[in-house]
Amino acid sequence: MVTSDAKRDPAILSGVHVIPPFIGFFRDPIRAALRLSSAHGDFVKLQIPCAVGRMPSSVIFTAAAPHFREILGDPGKWRTVNIAAAGRRGHASSRLSKGLVRMRGARHEHYRRLVTPPLRRASVLNMSESLGKTAERICERWPQDETVDLLSLSRDMMRELAALHLFGDGDEEALQIARMISDYVAASWSLSINLLRLDLAGTPYRKFLRLTEALEARILDWAAGKKGEIDPQDLLSIVVNSKDENGDAPSKRVVCGHVPTLFGAAYETCQNALIWSLILVATHPRVEASLRDEISTAVGAGSLTLEKVDGLPFLGAVIKETFRILPPVPNQYRVAVQDTSLSAFPVDAGTRAVLCAFVVNRNPSIYVNPARFVPDRWAEIDPSPFQYAVFSAGPRACPGFGFGNAVLKVALAAIIRRYRLRIDEHSRIGYKVTVSLSPHPSVPGRLSAPGRVGESPPIQGRIRELVQFPH
Repeated sequence: MVTSDAKRDPAILSGVHVIPPFIGFFRDPIRAALRLSSAHGDFVKLQIPCAVGRMPSSVIFTAAAPHFREILGDPGKWRTVNIAAAGRRGHASSRLSKGLVRMRGARHEHYRRLVTPPLRRASVLNMSESLGKTAERICERWPQDETVDLLSLSRDMMRELAALHLFGDGDEEALQIARMISDYVAASWSLSINLLRLDLAGTPYRKFLRLTEALEARILDWAAGKKGEIDPQDLLSIVVNSKDENGDAPSKRVVCGHVPTLFGAAYETCQNALIWSLILVATHPRVEASLRDEISTAVGAGSLTLEKVDGLPFLGAVIKETFRILPPVPNQYRVAVQDTSLSAFPVDAGTRAVLCAFVVNRNPSIYVNPARFVPDRWAEIDPSPFQYAVFSAGPRACPGFGFGNAVLKVALAAIIRRYRLRIDEHSRIGYKVTVSLSPHPSVPGRLSAPGRVGESPPIQGRIRELVQFPH
């Protein structure tokens, strides 16, 4: 575990010593990062022999806040990279990955300016009543006192909230596109697809290509229906009806590239943050009781709105602590576009950097008992964005952080206000890592009317490797 912010020189692994951590990052990036930091510290260089194709010759692993500041603060030297891109040149599978995150220079600046206004705090506050009504309406249709998959319910809620409030479209077509985007993201991180890129009948890669073709076709049909006057609260309408950075009409490639990024960012990370918060709250009864009391006092007998819960200190602390202990994006990836340095250590152009938010968020010098869920710690600490790495930082920090935080507050408040949460006894909850960190394969639980707080049943599964639960 990290014990210092940085070392001047990295530990260097080469030869056969590179193989276990390299394979480990494909199998389980979190476990691999924890093992690396425990064995070698917060700054490690993997020197990869016989690099071929897209494989880099060296990879730097860092869990040091100063390195986060250097790398994220200088996107001109360190560009984003998608290590799981499985697309084929000139194909839908490639076009769908060319969204805002992958853009650079004038194009990135242009589209960032276009899509940021609906995500600003003032715009989100204008959604206050609608967000609350939608969240409450969704909660009302959830079944009580029977076993349900809380993961599936969380996903459906966030998809609907995002589709309605950022794309002006909560109908079944929009929700189906959102589901297909989830399938696309999961498939693009599949080890079998990335290692065996064979376009042959029956192969996973062939199925992946067909999925991207179908998704692109539906996105273009959806976008065609939005041509005309710009809807300032609809991100796709803004992209479709605005000139590109050169003053030309946006190409199909631009339109298709934006939707998975914008839609995915709007709900993918939020849905995982929501389900993790439900698991953590349900397994910490005193936290659940305090949270319900705060929400009930603030909302009263009236309708839920964002304005009523936006400034609640304990609700905010619960969300911050969830982001810290189980960050939606546990790793960020960059590549050096020129020869540079990191803490005065020379770095060659083409070197990949893995910035492990999961590990830096558990620095014991900042977070006492870092594996424990302790929302109260936020009354006493105020880490920098580089010490608390959640939605990136620096010039290319996620523009949707404000929207995501607001939607999460409303969704969690609606659920806690209406239900008492319980994870099914002896449930085995695992996790998987793609772009984001999510429970796997499901989270069986029950929703009942709020009542007396009791002991929560023990949770089993690999999640216990990441969180120290009360029992």
